[in-house]
Amino acid sequence: AKAAAEAKAAAEAKAAAEAKAAAETKAAAEAKAAAEAVEKAKYSQTLEILQRLGLHAQVRQGDAANPQAWWDGVLFDGILLDAPCTASGIVRRHPDVRWLRREEDIAQLAALQSQMLRALWPLLRPGGRMVYCTCSIFKAEGQAQIQEFLGTQGDALSLPAPGHLLPGGAPQGLYDNPRHDHDGFFYALLEKRHA
Repeated sequence: AKAAAEAKAAAEAKAAAEAKAAAETKAAAEAKAAAEAVEKAKYSQTLEILQRLGLHAQVRQGDAANPQAWWDGVLFDGILLDAPCTASGIVRRHPDVRWLRREEDIAQLAALQSQMLRALWPLLRPGGRMVYCTCSIFKAEGQAQIQEFLGTQGDALSLPAPGHLLPGGAPQGLYDNPRHDHDGFFYALLEKRHA
């Protein structure tokens, strides 16, 4: 009887583990599908903005941390890296961000941002420019990220840019927006020096 009870308990534990694994696999697939939908929407939105402004650009959609999967070997004149971030700067419009993020997300996202910067930098021609931006007000995702990159990337030059734009009544802000009626944001303009 004891052996039968142990076998039953083992079978139940195995079934529970399989159900948990199946649920995690389903959740991961749903998250991936949602992320792909967001990426497609951002891609389409970028094309619409360019068309509305009468600008022409080659827009690529791909994993910025793994450009070998999509890059054709032709160097870019400019790269916009709108990096994934904690979204701490848009809490005013999306208050749920406070509860969706954990403290460890900052370090994980900063590591991904660093990986993307380093992966995309070689794709930029000498004299080309990269805009690195996040909708974060955390220095780890903004100024500290760029300072670390500049410290290790000898051919990277930081050009004048506002850096962190803070929402509310903060002293720094957009010159054409004296009320500081904007979200928190960071951007840096980098130029690749000629060898």
